[in-house]
Amino acid sequence: MNKTLRRAATTTLTLSTTAAAVLVSAMPAHADVDFDPTPELPGDLQGKLNSLLGMGMGLAIFACIAGLIICAALMAIASRRGSLEDHMGRLGAVMAACVLIGSASSIVFWMM
Repeated sequence: MNKTLRRAATTTLTLSTTAAAVLVSAMPAHADVDFDPTPELPGDLQGKLNSLLGMGMGLAIFACIAGLIICAALMAIASRRGSLEDHMGRLGAVMAACVLIGSASSIVFWMM
């Protein structure tokens, strides 16, 4: 890197650091400011959204149970024919989906 680029990079870094320090020092310091607010939805939207998410979770659990039953039925038919290996991948995918759906609320809570 030549001297001109190095000097420009150093100057830019110094100016941005100084600007950040000025902005931070200009901010008022209030002891009563809540830096971790609780998110709330307006009106009755929270109850409606909880109902909608509950119905969606119920449908997803029903889909998981139906998927496991269908996969088990296909595996029973395939075992009679001798081609059981084809359905083991499907069973793994259905089981992974069940685990993901069952732990969805925990994953979202962890991300927040």
